[in-house]
Amino acid sequence: MNREYISDALGGVSDRHIEAGFGHKKRRRKGLFLPAAAAVLVFTLIAGSVMLLTRDGGAVVSVHAAGSDEELTRAGESFVTGSVSDKGELTGHPLMFYVTGEDIEYVRLSAKNESLNFTDLTEKRDEFGTASSFTVPYGGDESEYSFLVYDWVPSKLLSMLRRGEYKSVKEIPAEYRRDEIVLEVTFSNGGSAKKSVNVELLDDGTFFASSGDFAPGEEDGFLARPDAQPIPREEMYGRGVVDVEARGREGIAPVDGSGTYIAEDVASVLVSWEGREPTMVQMFTAPTGSDGGEEMELLMTKSVDSAECSVEFSGRALERVQKGDVWFVITFDDEHIVTSEKLRVASRNAGPVVNGSIYAYVRELTDGKLTFDRVEWVTVPGERAEELGITEDDAPSGFLIYNSGDTQELLGVAGKCVYTVLDWSDSFEARAVNEREFQKVLGDRVGRDVPYILTVRDGVIVQVEEKYVP
Repeated sequence: MNREYISDALGGVSDRHIEAGFGHKKRRRKGLFLPAAAAVLVFTLIAGSVMLLTRDGGAVVSVHAAGSDEELTRAGESFVTGSVSDKGELTGHPLMFYVTGEDIEYVRLSAKNESLNFTDLTEKRDEFGTASSFTVPYGGDESEYSFLVYDWVPSKLLSMLRRGEYKSVKEIPAEYRRDEIVLEVTFSNGGSAKKSVNVELLDDGTFFASSGDFAPGEEDGFLARPDAQPIPREEMYGRGVVDVEARGREGIAPVDGSGTYIAEDVASVLVSWEGREPTMVQMFTAPTGSDGGEEMELLMTKSVDSAECSVEFSGRALERVQKGDVWFVITFDDEHIVTSEKLRVASRNAGPVVNGSIYAYVRELTDGKLTFDRVEWVTVPGERAEELGITEDDAPSGFLIYNSGDTQELLGVAGKCVYTVLDWSDSFEARAVNEREFQKVLGDRVGRDVPYILTVRDGVIVQVEEKYVP
């Protein structure tokens, strides 16, 4: 099955799940379980065919890994589709995969240290929640195999960091950073195959995975664990209650008159629920009006290891959202997945500047139009620095130029625009230059991030002034 076929097939399922999970806005009520929406989130990162299991000299079973087109061998490869911070926050998915092959009867999966989450995008099979061992029935319709998706969930690793057992990823002992997933495949003719996938958390918070023949050893007692029992879909995707509260910075209302939350004004988002304790809560974003689907992007994951019925996300996580909707997905031990009412979020820096002054890195001036990347001049210490987690150790000079992302914008330049640059060869004295001289300055400084103050009137830049950096 080639990548184009997989993409087309997943696209078809995407439409169906988007319609079922997100599309019927008039029916949506706060607190409803929306399993199809959660299913959509699963396949956004799937790509790359990795041959794993062989029988009779031919490749009959393959595992398709997230974020890689390279064959996963004993040499292994790094996965950048997910990473863990020293605070135990998970961004992205460390390892997602599905199994394809010929005449598979069922697949038993066992994770030695962590857990797996199984989602059936065809909505035909019961699921198991987040579990260490379970067996999935496949059947004769091979076209369905690529829609049976497994997500490796390193909840124990995240909990160690969140509880403060270790101050950083590097401090976690190697034996806790490794996991082995064993795949026991049974074919319809009674044949079988067994392989292992090994996953390791690296010092930088990313993951490394390799595969090879499974070699039984003294520590393989985990294969004898009983399987998790399937949970009927009607029970798994029943109703529950979730509440999301966005809290503003002190003295500031985080929401405007249209109901849109201003990313920079949100200090935190509290997500709470009723009843059982979940294993994790995830924050996703999607462009406004897209209804999720393949455009969903994971912002942050919080693991839950206490009896409290809430978790709090820092407002800093929203700063990656220029403009869009934010969803929260809650995963319980038996894999009830809840999507909350969405929050509509916009950055104050989103959209074109009409009037005012902004800090920016200027990239190019061509044909009367200026290309730039907006930045912030953050005073340290200060309220904004505290929001961003910037300390005096990070900014010994008392300031820091904060760039939330390389997002380039384009504005026209007035015919009488005033350009002021600093003479780097003469004590950084300010001097006025014309447009052509300014273009030469930009050319001489290609590859350097130089801050400028842009003054805009009626949507046109009237002044460009280089900012002195001590």
